[in-house]
Order: sequence, then C-alpha cells, then structure tokens
Amino acid sequence: MKTIKIIFTTLLLLLSVASVYAQGRKISGKILSPLNKPIEGAIISAVGSKDAKTGVDGTFKMELKENTTQISVWAAGYYPETRLVDDNSQVVILMMPESTYKYNESAVLPMRIESSRPELTSAVNINKKDFTQGSMKIDRALAGQVAGLKTTRAGGMPGEGSYMNLRGIRSFVGSNAPLVVINGVPYLPDSRESQLINGFSRDIFQAYNIQDIQNITVLKGAEASMYGSMGSNGVILIETDGATSDNLDTRVSFYGQYGVNWNNKRMPLLTGNDYKSYLSDIGMTYFGNMEGFFSEFPFLSDPNSKYNYLYNNTTDWQDEIYKNGFVTDNLFRVEGGDAIAKYDLSLGYALENGLMDYTKSQRYHTQLNTNVLISKWVEMTATVGLAYLTGNYQQQGMDNVSNPILAAYSRAPLLSPYKKDNDGNILDTYSTYYYGNSTNMDFAVSNPLAIVNTLDGRNRQYDVNFRLGLVYKPFNGLSFNGTFGMFYNYNKEHLFIPGLSDKSILPIVDQYGNAENTVKEGVGETLNIFANGNVRYQRLFQGIHHLNILAGAQMLITQNKYEGGAGRNTPNDFYQTLLPNLQVKNLSQEDIWRLYPAFVNLSFSCEIILKLFYENDYGKIVSGHKLYKDLFNKLSDNSKKIISDLTINAIKNNSESDYTNEMFISDLKKSENTFAHERYSFEIIPGKSYGLQCDFLLTFSRTLNILAKSLK
Repeated sequence: MKTIKIIFTTLLLLLSVASVYAQGRKISGKILSPLNKPIEGAIISAVGSKDAKTGVDGTFKMELKENTTQISVWAAGYYPETRLVDDNSQVVILMMPESTYKYNESAVLPMRIESSRPELTSAVNINKKDFTQGSMKIDRALAGQVAGLKTTRAGGMPGEGSYMNLRGIRSFVGSNAPLVVINGVPYLPDSRESQLINGFSRDIFQAYNIQDIQNITVLKGAEASMYGSMGSNGVILIETDGATSDNLDTRVSFYGQYGVNWNNKRMPLLTGNDYKSYLSDIGMTYFGNMEGFFSEFPFLSDPNSKYNYLYNNTTDWQDEIYKNGFVTDNLFRVEGGDAIAKYDLSLGYALENGLMDYTKSQRYHTQLNTNVLISKWVEMTATVGLAYLTGNYQQQGMDNVSNPILAAYSRAPLLSPYKKDNDGNILDTYSTYYYGNSTNMDFAVSNPLAIVNTLDGRNRQYDVNFRLGLVYKPFNGLSFNGTFGMFYNYNKEHLFIPGLSDKSILPIVDQYGNAENTVKEGVGETLNIFANGNVRYQRLFQGIHHLNILAGAQMLITQNKYEGGAGRNTPNDFYQTLLPNLQVKNLSQEDIWRLYPAFVNLSFSCEIILKLFYENDYGKIVSGHKLYKDLFNKLSDNSKKIISDLTINAIKNNSESDYTNEMFISDLKKSENTFAHERYSFEIIPGKSYGLQCDFLLTFSRTLNILAKSLK
C-alpha cells in the first residue's frame, strides 16, 4: 500500500510539472493605429496557440508555446502585420490602414528587412488589383498611379512603348528613364528607337503579360541609390507571380480581354472648294504668270477640260488610312504543388491591330515559376520566360515621303486614291504621286493609301528571361542568398519602301542620288547577365531593437550588337532584297561601315567563284581571301582575260566613260580585302579608309555569277 502511495504521488508531481510546462509563456500588448488610437477587434494568432482578440482599449493577452517567436495580427480595414516576439512579454504594434497609399508588404527592397514598415520608406507599391482596369501593358497600368511618374506614349503604332520619367530631366545626352528590375534582376533591354523604321520605339515590357505581374514598387528616394548610378533616375521593381500553392490541388485559370482600337480625332483640313482657292494663291505665287499656272492645273480655268475627271474628287485622306483595329489578350495558367515543390505555368497570346491596315503586333509567350524546398535549410526558386513577337509597322517621324499620316495632311482632297480612266471609272491601281497630269515634282505628294497598303515594315523578336535563386538558412536569423539572371533578345528588322512600279510613293533624294524604292535589313542582339550573392543576419531584441546586417557582391554584364544594310532601286517592287541591285553612290567612310555587311556578302561570293575558276584551270584547290593577290592573279591567262574583258565592258556600258584594264586591276586591288577585314574584325583600324569600290564590286560580282554558269 505504501508503495502504491509513492507511485501515485510521483505521477501527480509529473503531471503538475507537465501542466506548468505546457502553459508556455504569456505575452500581452496593445494594437494601435498610426494616430495612436486603439484598434478594437484585432485578432492575434500564433502557431499552436489560441487566438486572442483586442478589447475597446486595443489591449490583448495570450499564451504562446515555449518555442514560438512570431505572432500575426489582423484587423478589418488594416494591412496584416507580422511581429517577432523572441523574449518579449509586452509588445506594441502599429497597423497601417488600407485607405492609405497602396503598399504591399511582399515587396522586396534592397537592404531592407522583410517586415518593413511603410512609414519608414519612400517606396510606392502598386498591387495587381490596383492596376488600371483594362490595361494590356505594364506602362499603361502605371499611368497616373505614382506621383511624379510621367508615362508618355511614344507613338501610335501597335507594340510601341512609352517614355517613362520619374525624377525629371537629369541629362541632355544620356537616358533619363528609371531602372527596371524584374524579380531582383536588372532588366536592360535595348530601348533605342528602331534603326530602320522611323520614329518607332518598341515596348520594353512587350514580352510580359500584365496578368503575370504580382506587384510593382517604385523607388524614388534614398532607397533608389542602393542600385548605384543605374538608380539615379529612380527604380521600378517588378515582381511576377510566383509558385504559391501549399497543397496537392491543381488550379487552372483563364484570363481573356477583347476590345477595339479606334481613332475618332481628325485634323481639320481644307475641303475641295477651299483647296482650289488655296491652290490658286500658291500657284500664282509659284508660276508668276497665268499661262504657266493654267497649263499645270487646267481644271481651274476650263470647266470642260478633258482632265477634269482627275480633280473633281472629295477624298478625305484621313478616313482612307484609318480604321478600327481588333485587340485581344489571353492567358492560360496552371499552378499547383505542395509544401516541398510548387509550380506556376502560364501560356499567353496577345494581338493588337493598329489604326491602319497591315499594322499589328503579336506575342506568344510562356513563363514557368518554380519553388523547391531542397532541404529544411535550402530553398531554390527559378523563373523561365520565353516570348516570340512579330510586328508590322508604318513609318513615323517627319518624313512626308513614307509617313502616311503626314502624306494624308499634305495630299490634295481633289485627287482620287486610285487611278481613273477617261470616263472617270475607278481602276484597281493606286494614283501616282503627280498632281493629276502634272509632272511638276514640286507639287507631288505620296499617295497615303499606297503607303499603308504597300510599304513593308516588320520585325521579328525572340525574348529569353531566366532567373535562378538559392537561399540557405542554417539557423533562425542568418541567411545566404544567391541569384543568377540572364536576359537575351534577338531582333530582326526589315523595311521596304516601294514606288518604282506604280509611281505612287515619292522617290527618296539624298546624297546618294534618287531611290525609286528602298530596302533595309537589320539584326540586333542584346545580352544581360547578372549574378548576386549576399549574407544577411537579423535579430530582434526586446521587441523594439532590430539588428540587420547585410554584406554581398554583385556582377552585371551587358552587351548590345546591331548590324544593318541598306539598298535601293531593286528591279521591281516585288523584289525586296539587298542584292544584287544594291546601288549606293558617293558613300562617306561612316556610311560605308554602316552598309558594310551587304558588300561583305558580295566579296565572299566573288571569292568562292574565283576559287572555282582556279579549280577549273588547274584541278586543285587554292586558299586565301584576297581577291586579287590570292585568287585572280593566280588564274590562267585565259580566265583572267575573260573575266576582265566582261567586267570592263559592263562598266563601260553603265558609266559611258572609258574604262581600261589598268583601272580594273586597281579597283580589284582596292576591294580585295573587303571580306577579310569584316570577318576578322580585329584587323580593322578605326578611322582608316579601305577604299571600298561599291559600283565596281557590284558589277564584278554580277560578271562572275554569269561566267560561273559556263564552268563544267
């Protein structure tokens, strides 16, 4: 019996100790607004503990498990708060009302603690729900959302971006645009205007669907300086949607947006009768006599003139070129995972038709976000984005030859968009740039409708975005972070301005002569590589003192390349290639190198054919790149005579001047290094003239191509 009493007493003591231990520790505190007013009904919660609720005076009491170091607070009309309570028994928490300026606590700012207090920063955060309704683009979603942020559309073409300025004009030469950082990686695409299409500037955010954006944070104060000189114009931090699922459920969603672009604004222009009066005024000033004036514009003096059918039109050229355009933006998303691995996959398609026929931009894109908990201490995040973009555009700027809008403002309303026969019947061809039967080029204006329907300006782009992040937390408060990011863009542009076939678009007159049609090709590449590593330690003391230490290093490599060529006067308006009718005269040294790739191809083709002639002569292969020394000079006398005679005769027929064999050899020697110098770019000496003979190289190449057909 005595033994039983001892055992029973021991059990009671153990249960008492366990009860005391299970109670953990008690904390108390007060929940206040920024004006130090108590918040009633706030709910305080912690893992494994019973929730507490504040009273009228904003106070609360609750018990926490022994190892609990964090509490969460929620109150209606306020942003949620999270607070560390290490060894604290009393806490005071300030909560920010949702009615204040937009702020999202998930925004990760450089060198800031995760539980950052909005009253301590100048950052402005815009959550997805606060984006401008109906916005299809990021720059438009930002418009009017941030004080001091100016967002201006660059032009009216589809796929065109906006000019953004946050802190005013700081440089007359450099960029004044803010730095864009996406998921912690500086985003530095080529933001220059198109090298070929006048006045066109692409949207730097064009590879992203706005529904993939979680929030946008704008830094315009001292925190922007943490990005160094790149942040001198402010910083825009963009955070995409991440993988957030915490269960095994798979969620599928679809977003679709459809609309119409239209332009109901028109520039007020002269009507038919008013234009006749205007024409009479400028005509008399121009000609100085009635006879010359009426010979050019007979309809003004003779109402029965046989040419009146050309001038009795009432064409509204703005209505001819403008139309309504269908737009759509679609996104399909699949997300899922568990506590170990999460994923978020989106597939999207966007189409924006412009306000003119044959102008549009298209985007096909996909983005994959993953979050993997490798171990209890190591977490990996990865984002991969791929986009394919195409676009068709029109010329902009102040070029009234190929800009349809300026041409519409300048062309007479008396003229028809299409040709007419003598009976006034409309034909299926566009009217010429001449004023009726007048061939006076001073009154010639490009046909705006012909520009819209026949000018070919387009580009094709590939965008690749990649980010890999690793976080290692050996114990609470200490973390090692590493980030690697890459951005790559490939951009191929093409522009063809017709006008040779139907004389509807004015020729371009410049230092190189007349261009009845023009063709341009360009290829650009942008590559950015970013790497960042840091270690952070943070600790809360007594509930109010916060220690935050951060040390690290980062690397950023940027690279931009662009090569382009231009040509003119192809055989017809259906032949849109640089070769073989590249006709550019009186080139300066600067322009030579800008147009160099076309001539490099010519030189290379000459090299190949000369090597074929050598093999045909001697039955063996010859090496070397120099057109004269390594190749032509080693041919048989018969081959050299055939090639030189045919080339000399072709040049004589084109130039109407005497051209000798000595001149042929001289030009060949001057052009013999064209391919070698471009292929081996390290041999190029800046500022040195290599004596490129454009006309000669073109003729020589055509001659060799003709002769190559005779080889066995």
